[in-house]
Amino acid sequence: MKPFISFLLIPFLALTTNTAISQVPKSQIHRGQSKYQLKDYRGAIVDYDKAIELNPTDPVPYNNRGLAKYQLKDMEGALQDYSTAIELNNRKNAIIYFNRATLKDELKDYEGALKDYDKAIELDARDAVKYNNRGLVKYNLRIYRDAIADFSSSIKLNAKDEVTYFNRALAKEGLEDYIGAIDDYSKTIELNFREADAYINRAMVKVKLADYKGALSDYDQTLKLRPDDFVAAQNRELVKAKLRETENNSSTNN
Repeated sequence: MKPFISFLLIPFLALTTNTAISQVPKSQIHRGQSKYQLKDYRGAIVDYDKAIELNPTDPVPYNNRGLAKYQLKDMEGALQDYSTAIELNNRKNAIIYFNRATLKDELKDYEGALKDYDKAIELDARDAVKYNNRGLVKYNLRIYRDAIADFSSSIKLNAKDEVTYFNRALAKEGLEDYIGAIDDYSKTIELNFREADAYINRAMVKVKLADYKGALSDYDQTLKLRPDDFVAAQNRELVKAKLRETENNSSTNN
């Protein structure tokens, strides 16, 4: 089965609103933001280092430096910066918890990620992405019912994102709710008809339900979108063989 689609880390680059802080660190933060947007992550880190030197109690440059370190695959450095930003912000910023949770998820620290997503949602329960990402963590922990609940909450907040339907379909498969999974894969395709993973996954579920004609149609569509997909091509041949077998058995019985 194809892996599920996850949201990417979304940078939070807001400046502090503390008017007592010197304008010098703010200018450094602005410069760091610009370099980050230009993918000059090392240059951004230099500017954030300077901002921290000038004002070591501002959580913003720590968070933003963590984002730049993440891009450079310095996961431990990013984790340390996010943790420092959380403490300096008195544990009241949902976005920093979200950033740290996303990093912990990537490091496969699912229990740690779950705690951070819980805190991020406690601080801001209006963001669909947070529910989706927490649902993915629960999916990885095989807590399928709770994952489905989070994906459903995400969909209530944003019903137009095909990714969350795709993820919920996977969780439903985990519970062997194959009809429900097909419904969600179908919704994914309705929202993005070029999503090849949804076709191939739906085909696999249809095979489990012995809907070989439906599976064949989905494999055909997968290969239109991804002609070099070896798994889809191989599975399509297996489905064709199963259809021939079914038709031969039907002819024999008649």
